[in-house]
Amino acid sequence: MVVDYSVGHTGSVHDSWAFRSTRTYKEHDRIFGPSEWMWADSAYPSETWSVSPFKKPTRRELSPDQKTFNYYLSKVCLFHCSVISFTHVGILDSHSC
Repeated sequence: MVVDYSVGHTGSVHDSWAFRSTRTYKEHDRIFGPSEWMWADSAYPSETWSVSPFKKPTRRELSPDQKTFNYYLSKVCLFHCSVISFTHVGILDSHSC
C-alpha cells in the first residue's frame, strides 16, 4: 500500500530532502492526531509525529536506554521502501531503502 509519495527528485537526492516535499511532511498536523505518529528510519527527522532511531553523537556513545530503544525499533517491520526511477539514459533502476 502506498501511503504517500514524492516525484521530481533525482536519484541522488537524500531521502530526508525528498521527504520534505511529501504531504506527510507538509501536513503532518492534519494527518496525525494528538497521539498518532509514524515510524521512520534515521534519515528522517525525529519529531513528535515522526519517531526515528537515536543517532550516535559525535565523540560520544548512546546511552543504554537509547541503545535499547534502537534495538527494539530495528525489530519493527511496518514499512518497506522501494525506489524505482528512470536514469537519464532510460534504464530502469530499482533499489530498496
